Amino acid sequence: MTSTDWLIRAPGRTEARLRLFLFPFAGGGASIYRGWAEAAPEDVEVIRVQPPGRENRAAEPAFDSVEALAKGFIGAALPAMDRPFALFGHSLGSMVAFRAAALLRGRPQGARLCRLFVSGARPPHLPDPEPIHGLPDPAFREALRARGGTPDAILDDADMFSFFAPTLRRDLRAAETWFDPDAPAPGVPLVVLNGRGDRVVKAESAGVWARYAPTEPGLHEFDGGHFFVQARGAEVREAVFAELARGPGLRDYSACRSATGIPSASPGGG
Repeated sequence: MTSTDWLIRAPGRTEARLRLFLFPFAGGGASIYRGWAEAAPEDVEVIRVQPPGRENRAAEPAFDSVEALAKGFIGAALPAMDRPFALFGHSLGSMVAFRAAALLRGRPQGARLCRLFVSGARPPHLPDPEPIHGLPDPAFREALRARGGTPDAILDDADMFSFFAPTLRRDLRAAETWFDPDAPAPGVPLVVLNGRGDRVVKAESAGVWARYAPTEPGLHEFDGGHFFVQARGAEVREAVFAELARGPGLRDYSACRSATGIPSASPGGG
């Protein structure tokens, strides 16, 4: 694999005609999307986003706001936005992808954004109903256990938990404090993915994303809880690649935001 600090790219796809950036959930790293590059259609390059504070960037402090994460990603990824691209994120990753898409609107690179996938996330105008990032360690550990997604090997080992907890807290602070009732819409076709058994993001939140979409959003539901993106990884990949194969996207490389008939700088509605 070849990588920059923020981006992990598989060799042999750098000239693909469409790029798909993948953003991890809170506490996760680029490795959660291992296998996506190999499963992608030939004309799609999968680029895994690696924020600071995890895996090969564990020595760096994690960012604690969606805004900082989105701006950090954009600063690193602009050179790779020289052709049509899409953004996919899960949970915190969805929030970062959404904000990055909004920040790119009106910039030349933003005109190449073809599709935005938000998975397992609430929209920005809904506050987090049950934040956990500020809980004392024992309660924080049990809240993480109840949500799933954090290995028992970490939760049950005091030393491992103390190592990972700071990044988990900062990531969750970013996700749980992301709230903007006037958030601008990114102005790009939107696809929403959710888990039928998700107790963190209720199913009804999926429909509320429609206020940020220029047309009716695509909707995909999967069996599983909040971390269905892992438990149903192959199904999620299939759904994403199928959406990219429907214009605007993979088959119509020019049909990105600049060609959808959407004004280049209108605020979010509804």
